[in-house]
Amino acid sequence: MTSFFFKNSLINLFSNLTGKVFSSLPMPVRQLIRTSLYRSYYLFQVPIKTDQKRFLFILAHQRSGSTLLLHLLNANPDIIGYGETRLPYKSKTDLDILVGKIAWETSKSKITERYVMDKIVSNNLSLDRKISELDNVYFIFLIREPAKSIQSILKSGFYPSWNEQDALKYYLERLFCLENCAKNFGNKKRSLFLTYAQLIEQTEAVFQAVQQFLDLPSPLSEHYEVITPTSKRFVGDRSPNLKTGRIVKQDKIGDKISPKTIEEGLSAYNQCCAALTQYCSTIDDKRLREGL
Repeated sequence: MTSFFFKNSLINLFSNLTGKVFSSLPMPVRQLIRTSLYRSYYLFQVPIKTDQKRFLFILAHQRSGSTLLLHLLNANPDIIGYGETRLPYKSKTDLDILVGKIAWETSKSKITERYVMDKIVSNNLSLDRKISELDNVYFIFLIREPAKSIQSILKSGFYPSWNEQDALKYYLERLFCLENCAKNFGNKKRSLFLTYAQLIEQTEAVFQAVQQFLDLPSPLSEHYEVITPTSKRFVGDRSPNLKTGRIVKQDKIGDKISPKTIEEGLSAYNQCCAALTQYCSTIDDKRLREGL
C-alpha cells in the first residue's frame, strides 16, 4: 500500500510538471527532473544494491534487430528490461536510475531478476569506461549488413528528411563507435558479438551461446510478449514482424540501395566484424558451445 501511494504521489508531481512551465525548460533540465524521480523511486521502492545485480547492455545500431533481441532476452525469467531508456551512463548512480526506471515502468516494488537490461543505438548516449569496467556489467554487440539496415532505416520513417546518404552516414559512424567500444572494453568474458543474420538463421546456436555467456538457468525461447514502449514512435521497432511475438525468418527485400552505398557499408561492416570478433566472444567460441 505504501508503494502505491508513493508512486502515485510521484506521478502526480510529474504530471504537474508536464504543463507549459515544464515544457519550456531546456531538455537537459527536463531529463534531470525525470531521472531524479526514477532515482527517488529506486531508493524508496527497490531495497537492493546495484552490486547485487548484473547489468546487460545491448550495443547496436538502428534496425539491427536490437528490439527483437531485447524482446527475446526479456522473455527469460532472469532478465528484465523496458525498451530503450535513453539514459546516459556516467557513474554507478546511473545504474540505480536504470533500476528505478524499470521498476517504475513495470510497477514492481522489487526487481528480482538477476539481469537489468537496456539497449543503446545512438552515439549521443554515453557509456563511461568506468561503467564498462565493472564486473557486473555485460555487453552484447549486435550489427546487421548494410543493405538491409539502410533500407530499414529509410523505410521506418523515423527521420523523414533522411536520404540514402544520411542513413549511410549514421550507419558508418555507429559501426565505428561500436568498434571503439569493443576495443575499450576489451573483455571477452563480459562481451558477446552477434550479427542479425546469426540471430535469424542460427537461432539455436545464438540462444545456446547467450545462455552460456550470461549463465542463465533457463533457456531462451523464440516466443515473447511485445513490450509497449517499443511499439511507440521513435522508440524501438514498430514493424509487423515484431508484433507477431516470435522470430520471423523471412527477411523481405525493400527498396534497392546503390552499389556505392553498399560497397562503403560493407567495408565498414567487415572492419567492425573483425574488431568485434577480436575483442568479444562469439557463437563459435568453444567455451560458449560447450559451457564456460
